[in-house]
Amino acid sequence: MQFDSPYDRHWLRFATQDLLHDEGAVLTVNKKDPGEEPAFQFYLPITIHGGFWTAMLLGVTAGMLLAMPQIVTAWVNPSFATKRLRWWLWLIMLIIVANVIVGITAALNFSKPI
Repeated sequence: MQFDSPYDRHWLRFATQDLLHDEGAVLTVNKKDPGEEPAFQFYLPITIHGGFWTAMLLGVTAGMLLAMPQIVTAWVNPSFATKRLRWWLWLIMLIIVANVIVGITAALNFSKPI
C-alpha cells in the first residue's frame, strides 16, 4: 500500500493469516506526536482475498501424491495378480478418491487459524 505525506512518499506492507473466503477489514490510521495521546485520523477499508481454490488445488495434489504409493503397492502384490482389469480400475479409483478427500480435508483444516 502506498500513501503520500507532505514530506515524502511512504510504503506500508503487512501480512494476514490465510483465509478461505474474501473478508472485509478496516485499517485505522492514527497520528501520535511525541508526548501526546494518539489522535484518530481516518479509517481505510480493505479487502483481504481468500484462497479457497488454492487450498483445493493443494488438497487434490496432496491426495494424488498420497495415492501413488498405495497404487504401486497394490500393483506389485502377488495376491492381486489374478484380478481382472475392471477390478483394478475400481481399486485405483477408490484409492484416488479416498486420498483426494483426505488431502482436501487436510488442506482446508490447515487454512484455519489455530
